Amino acid sequence: AAPAIADGPATAFVRPHEFAAAPAGSAGLPVTLRRVQRTGALIAMEATTQDGSIVEAALQAVPPGLSPGSALVLVPLAVRAYSA
Repeated sequence: AAPAIADGPATAFVRPHEFAAAPAGSAGLPVTLRRVQRTGALIAMEATTQDGSIVEAALQAVPPGLSPGSALVLVPLAVRAYSA
């Protein structure tokens, strides 16, 4: 079990391999794909959120037909939170 943190500002962290991809409109973090590259068994991608933050993910599968500029949703499978 993760240690408890105090109420207040925090930062969430998700490791790149702890995301799944879902079609745009699904629940999760909406992003726009910037770059995608197959690296062995994983698909490395770089995307931007609506506020311009860059997110890197390493996925086992992605929805078909994705290319730079495509909208999709990244679904965190495990999230770690740290006090700010």
